[in-house]
Amino acid sequence: TKAPPTSTDAYVSLGDVIREALAAVPVKVGLTLEKAECNAVLDVHARASLGIQMLHIAMDGGSVEAHTTDLGVKFDGHDIVSVSNLMTKFPYTCEEISARRRALNGLQLNENSTIVFNAASVSVVFPFGYKFAVAYDMLLNIKKFVQTRSKKVSTGKRAPLLLPDILLEVEDLVFKLCDDPFEVKLRTNYELMCDEDEQKGQRLKQFEQKLGETRKQHGERLSAKKVQGLYESLEKRDAEIFVTRALKIYESEQRTELFLFTLKRTSLLLVSDPSMLSAQDLTSHMKTMDPLSPLPDGYMFSTLWGLWAAGEAEQLEVRLRDVPEPLFSHSHLKITGRLVVAEKEATDRERRRAVVSVGSPWGNTEVDRKMPPLKLYYDLVVDCAETVISYGPCLDPILAQIGVSFDLLTMPTVDPSPRLPFWDKLRLLYHGSLHLLSKTLTIHLPATPNPYNFVERLEVIVENLDATLQANVKLDLGGLLKVCLHTASKYDEQLVLSNAPVKATIGFIWGSKGNPFDHHAVVRCAPDKVPHQPEAQVYDSYSVFRSQYFDLKLMFDIQPSKTTTDYHAEVRLYASTLRWFQQYQTLYSRNVVRPIRKGRQFNIVRTKRTPILRHCRELSFSISVPRFKIIYWSSVALQEGVECTLQEARFDLAYHLKLVPFSDGLQRRERANWAIQNCHGNMKNLTVLSCTGERRHGYPVGYSEAGSIRDAEDPFIGGGLEVTRCLLLSMASLDYTSEPHSPQDFTHQLKTEDTKILWNISNKGVVFTLMDAYKLAQTLKQDLSTDALHSILTKLDSPIRLYQAGGEEESGITQGKDNPKDNSRKRSAHSPNGMLELLLADMKNKVVSAEEVCWLGAWSYHSELLVWCFGGVCVLVCMCVLCACV
Repeated sequence: TKAPPTSTDAYVSLGDVIREALAAVPVKVGLTLEKAECNAVLDVHARASLGIQMLHIAMDGGSVEAHTTDLGVKFDGHDIVSVSNLMTKFPYTCEEISARRRALNGLQLNENSTIVFNAASVSVVFPFGYKFAVAYDMLLNIKKFVQTRSKKVSTGKRAPLLLPDILLEVEDLVFKLCDDPFEVKLRTNYELMCDEDEQKGQRLKQFEQKLGETRKQHGERLSAKKVQGLYESLEKRDAEIFVTRALKIYESEQRTELFLFTLKRTSLLLVSDPSMLSAQDLTSHMKTMDPLSPLPDGYMFSTLWGLWAAGEAEQLEVRLRDVPEPLFSHSHLKITGRLVVAEKEATDRERRRAVVSVGSPWGNTEVDRKMPPLKLYYDLVVDCAETVISYGPCLDPILAQIGVSFDLLTMPTVDPSPRLPFWDKLRLLYHGSLHLLSKTLTIHLPATPNPYNFVERLEVIVENLDATLQANVKLDLGGLLKVCLHTASKYDEQLVLSNAPVKATIGFIWGSKGNPFDHHAVVRCAPDKVPHQPEAQVYDSYSVFRSQYFDLKLMFDIQPSKTTTDYHAEVRLYASTLRWFQQYQTLYSRNVVRPIRKGRQFNIVRTKRTPILRHCRELSFSISVPRFKIIYWSSVALQEGVECTLQEARFDLAYHLKLVPFSDGLQRRERANWAIQNCHGNMKNLTVLSCTGERRHGYPVGYSEAGSIRDAEDPFIGGGLEVTRCLLLSMASLDYTSEPHSPQDFTHQLKTEDTKILWNISNKGVVFTLMDAYKLAQTLKQDLSTDALHSILTKLDSPIRLYQAGGEEESGITQGKDNPKDNSRKRSAHSPNGMLELLLADMKNKVVSAEEVCWLGAWSYHSELLVWCFGGVCVLVCMCVLCACV
C-alpha cells in the first residue's frame, strides 16, 4: 500500500534522545528489587494494585535492560493481568527486525530505534460477574484528576515526536472470561451421570456373569431372596460409588473458562515512521482507508496517532467452554498493514461531569470526561496456512452468555439515546479494509442441537481463499469450493460438491435517515445537556446514522477455466442426502434457543435485540454457473438415477421481508414473511440422462458392455459397477421468469428452444421408479407427521383450532369440507392398529404405468401427444432438481 504524501515538518526522534541520555551516564548502574507494589484507592470498596517481583534493572554503555519474574495487576483482589518472565531492552538491534521493516511498503525511514518486550506468558482473566468496567472507569477518573492538578502550560508549538519501534514477543497469550459456577456444576454433574451410568451397566453385566457361573457350578442353591439381596447390595454399592466420585470431582480443579482466546509464539512489531506523524499525514491515511465517509473541513481530533504493524503467530484459537471444536482457529498467521486511532475533539454537549472521591484536602472533586468514541482505521493483510470456523444454532446460548460477560467489561455510554445494535456499532467504530489470504478455509456447520456433537455436520472447504472486506459494505470471496457431508452413518458421508473455482460477493446496502457512511455526524450528548423534546419523541443522538434497514445482495459465480474442458462444478446427490438437507434446514429455521441465566431474577436486564435477518429488507441472490453437472441417485446402491449437464446457467432470485403481527392475543414478535419479488432462471445446452447401474462379478474393471458407458475410474462408483446412460431430455435453451402481481398472484413464463425427448423402456423404468420412491417418501412423511397424531391424541369430533398471522383461522381441520378419503384415513389411524395398517397400505400404492402398442399409422399422433405430455413433466422435474441443488 502506497502511503500518501507527507509534510516536510521536522520531527524529533525519541529513541535518539533516550540513547544520547543513556550514553551520557559514565558509570554502570544496577538495581534489584525483590518485591514492589503500588496501590490505588478507587473508592470506598474499590482497589487497584500493581505488583512486581524480582526486578533487575541494568544500564551500561548507552543501553538499558530490565527483567522481572512476575508482574501482576489486581482489581478488588482479582488477578486480572499476570505476566511472567518479562524482559525489556533498549536499544534492541536484530537483522530480522530490519528485514520486517523494509518489507513494509510506504515507509520513509529504513532504520529506527527499537525497544523489545519479551514475556514467557501473559494472561488476562476476568472472573464471572465482576464489573470490571466500573472499577476501570473509576481509575480513569483518578487519572483525569491527577492530570488536571499537574497540567503544564504549553510554551508554543513543538516539533512532532517520533517514537521508537516496539517489538512485542509472547510465548503464550491468554484472554479468558470465566463461566458461571452454576453452569460448570451442571455440566460436571451431567458428565458424571453419563459415565456412572455406563460404569453401572458394566458392573451389572459382570455381576450377572458371575451369578450365572455360580449357578452352573453349584446349581440352584441360591434362593430368590438371596439373589434379591445381592441385587440390592449392588444397587447400594453403586450409590456409594457415585457419591464418592462426586465428592472427588468437586474437590479437584474445575473448568472455569467460558470464552478462551489463545495465541502461541506471538511476535508483533509496531513501526513508527514520519509518514504517519503529523495530523495532515494521518488524516490523508484516514481518507484512503475510509473513502466513503466524508471528513468535514476543520475536523479536530483530541487523540490522533498511527503506526505500521507487522506480526506473526504460530497458532490463534478461540474456544467456548469445553466444546470440542474451536469457534475460530488460525495456524501460521502473519499480519501486515497500517493502523490509525482517532478520537474527535469533544464539544460542550459531549462533556460530562464525573465525581472523584479523593479525600482530604480536596474532598469530592468533579472532573470533565469526554464522550466521543475512539475509532479505529485499518488497512490490514492477513495471511495464514489454515483457518477453521465452527458455528451453529447450538452455540447461540453460549454466545449469549458471552455477550452478557462482555457487557461487564465495557462501560456503556451515558447518552440517553436508545442502544445501538452491534452492526451499527461496527459501522461507527471500525473503518477500513481487511484482506485475508488462507491456503485452506474450513467451516463446520453442525446439524444437531447438541454443541458437543460435531459428528453430523456440513463441512464447507475453500482452498486458496482470497477474501476482502471493504468499508463494511462489501465482502469479496474467491477460491476452490468443496462441500462435504458428514453423518453418523459412514455410508451417507460423501462429497456433495467437488472443487469449483468460485467467486462470491456479499454486498450490504444500508438505509438511514441521512448518509449511512457519515459517522462523523454522530454527536453524543450528556444526560444533563439533552435538548428539549416533545413528550412522545425519544431523543436519539444516532438518529441520522442509525440504520433503518439494509439490503443484502449475494452474487455467486463459478469462474470458467481456459485450460480445461472438464466440468467446473459437479454435484452428487442421493435421496438420503436430500432428506438430510431437509432436516438440516428445519434445525436452522425452527431453532429454539435455550434460555440463559439473565433477567430481573438474576439482576441482568438487557435490552431486547432484533435479529439481524429481521433488520434486512430485501435479500437477493444471483448465481452464475458455466459447465455444471448434477448427478442424482435414488440410493447408495446406484441402481437408478439422473444425470443433468449444462453448459451455462444463471439464476436470479429476490425476496422482500414483511413483518406480519399476530392478532391471537399473545405477546410475541411478528412473523417474518419472505415474499418473492422476482425470479429468473436461464439454462443453455441442457442435457438429462437416465442412469441405471448393475453390479457385475467376474468382469475386469475396464469391461464395457455394448451400449453402456463404463465409469471405471470414478471414485464415487468404484469397481464392479456398470452404469448405462440413455438420453432422456435435451434443450438448447430454457428460460423461466416469475413476476408477482400480489402475494397470491404470479405470472410464470417458460420458454424452451430445440427440445428433444426420448421415451423408451429404459427411461420409463428410471422415471417411474424415481416417481414411486418420491411418492412413497411423501406418504410416509405424512403418516409419521404430528398432524397424523391429532386423530389419536384427540377425539375425532373435537375441534383443533390453528391460528395464522393476522388472526385468520385455518379451516382445513375444523370447518367442514372434509375430504372423505382423509376422513377414512383418520378413522383408520384411530383404530388400535390403524397406523400400521396405513403404512402397509401405502407400501402397495405404487405408480401405475401402462403402454399401448399402436399400429404404424397412428404412431405419429400418439408420439406427438406423448412428447408434449412428457415434455412438461421432464421440464418440471429438471427445474425441481436444479432448484433443490441450488
